[in-house]
Amino acid sequence: MSLTSASEKDHHMVCVLPLDEKDSKEKIFLFTESTLAMCQNAELVYRFRSQSKFRNIQVPSSPNASSGYHVKCYRKFTSVSKEEIKVASAKLDELQSATTITSPIIVQQHMQPTPLDSDNINADFRNLRSGRPPTPKTVFDQNCLFCDKTRKLNKDKVRESMAKCQTIEMKGNIEANAKLLNDTVFLGKISSIGDFIAKEVKYHRSCLIAYRDRANAEKQKKVEKEASSWQRKKDICQKALESTTAFMETKLFVFSNVLRMQDIFNHYLFTLQEFGLDESDIKKENAKKISIGEKILLPFGDRVTKFIHPTITVGKIVFKATISMDEALSTKFGTHRNSPTKIREAAFVLRNAIFKQPKKYFPSKVTVKDFIEGEIQVPPLLSEFFECLVAGHINPTKIREGKQIRIKSLCEDSIFAATNGRCKPSKHVLLSLVMKSVTGSRKAIEVLNKFGHGINYHATEELETELTYSTSDDSRLLPWGLERQNQLHTGK
Repeated sequence: MSLTSASEKDHHMVCVLPLDEKDSKEKIFLFTESTLAMCQNAELVYRFRSQSKFRNIQVPSSPNASSGYHVKCYRKFTSVSKEEIKVASAKLDELQSATTITSPIIVQQHMQPTPLDSDNINADFRNLRSGRPPTPKTVFDQNCLFCDKTRKLNKDKVRESMAKCQTIEMKGNIEANAKLLNDTVFLGKISSIGDFIAKEVKYHRSCLIAYRDRANAEKQKKVEKEASSWQRKKDICQKALESTTAFMETKLFVFSNVLRMQDIFNHYLFTLQEFGLDESDIKKENAKKISIGEKILLPFGDRVTKFIHPTITVGKIVFKATISMDEALSTKFGTHRNSPTKIREAAFVLRNAIFKQPKKYFPSKVTVKDFIEGEIQVPPLLSEFFECLVAGHINPTKIREGKQIRIKSLCEDSIFAATNGRCKPSKHVLLSLVMKSVTGSRKAIEVLNKFGHGINYHATEELETELTYSTSDDSRLLPWGLERQNQLHTGK
């Protein structure tokens, strides 16, 4: 009697995961809480796979005496990763929020077409010339991530199908390629999408390969360019030599000046420093003074005359060939003639200090504090220069507030002018924003920008918009510097 009841029990047990008819004779095991939970997670994943053979399998909501599984069927059905389960759960949450459905059972019914709907779909696509069902509608963008097209023909004039992003690493790889290409538009697009897997991002494989090849080519160019420090040093020296030659061309043939060879060489060294050559390499160049001097004079040929001045402190002089020797020797190289050289040297030192000053770009979520600090701070050397220029011999601690404001203004104007507006000091940002707020005049902002006292109108509008967005996102429509307190009315 017990054997009969056992056989009847096995006869009534059914595998709810019938994946292979060969497994139908194997033993069926009843679900436990843990095995059923695994199958329910896998079922959620397959609900969002339209082409999966497991899509129509329904798992019981709780363990019972009739529903079970074969071991092989269970292994195949539950072969999904934790990441896929996480993505499916996120899609389910989005679907629930979009359809305002809170019951999981109703959501499952919502995801599966009713028999009537499926009949209508079949009747519709039977009438199509292709005989294929139309692409199911989705809330996500179905265009290619790269070309923004749904249809694309390959080289053989065959329509190329689109692939779906299924790995987390893919977004990182595409973003790295965009950074290599400095593709700011595409980087913004990637940032707005967010999770590639949850948003079902699609792409043509040919577009992905083409974009990746572009990035690899750009990377190879950078590697080849930066591979040899010797080549970099050679390029800087060549640029410095061309700059020194242009300087001599102006001084000798436009102004008919008589130059000391030492001043010419100093100009060459300061130019090397400005172009970014290391201090150690500059010292090596300084040791090759004679050979570099000959190289500098080589392009001029017979157009210039070089002569050792009788005065020991002057050294070798260079002048235009049309100037007589007596006229050249009569030129005085005292303190008066040295002043322009000292000024040029000081200018090169200050310019180099400006370009070496670290720059802090405005963050994506900008605040008023960021505008007050600006993108770049005033180098101490530049500040000291203008303190001496404006206040003279007065002790810096005793300079009155009015002059300190003017000194800072001059320093920031110098930075803005030297960097051609690429660095935005505090004064230039705030002045343009204030002028736009007070006058609303585009012409006034453009005039300020033309004279180097403010950023241009488009940059002003951009910063003003970003500040508005960041303030709205924080939901704190309070002026900068004020804080909410729970015990005060403003904190409620």
